[in-house]
Amino acid sequence: MFYVSGVPTREEDDVDKFIHESTVGTVNKILKEEAAELSNSLSEPVKELGPNIASMGLANSLDDVTDTTSNNTAVEFDMSLDDIDDAELDSYIMNEDEFQYKNGLWHKLNAEYLDQLKGKQSLFY
Repeated sequence: MFYVSGVPTREEDDVDKFIHESTVGTVNKILKEEAAELSNSLSEPVKELGPNIASMGLANSLDDVTDTTSNNTAVEFDMSLDDIDDAELDSYIMNEDEFQYKNGLWHKLNAEYLDQLKGKQSLFY
């Protein structure tokens, strides 16, 4: 703490105590609320993430192949690059120096994997 005289006064001590107690109280309140929310969410049935049989267009069983649904919704987007100038396009493409740096970095980071791959390949060839 920073004190005007270098030594805490009673008033500064009281301010520090108040700030500490209110901060700890607020933190405890938030922790209790989050614990309550967590226990409430754990009591709810777990909803699986990801696709289900219907969204994948698969039949409900192996025998029921006529009940497949088609969800072929085409997504349209504009692939026009008219609004991008050449300088911006060039900034997305690596030059030779950038390629060499990135290639060297990739090989350095994946050296262990590449050694393992060479070992596996030597078993088969």
